[in-house]
Amino acid sequence: MTEKTGEAVRATGDYRCERCHKTTHFVLDTLFTKCPHCGFDTFDIVNRRFENRDGSPAPHEPEPDGS
Repeated sequence: MTEKTGEAVRATGDYRCERCHKTTHFVLDTLFTKCPHCGFDTFDIVNRRFENRDGSPAPHEPEPDGS
């Protein structure tokens, strides 16, 4: 699920910018701000189970070919 600037943070944690993929920590019941690294306005929550071995974000959904 994506979170956008101005929305309330529903769970304290680290969120990854969808543009630059850097993480920012947000606290419950505050508002999402723009990414402090690149200024983008959309985040995904960081879930270490869905990272590649090099730490890069893995795709959220399988590719159409099943990979």
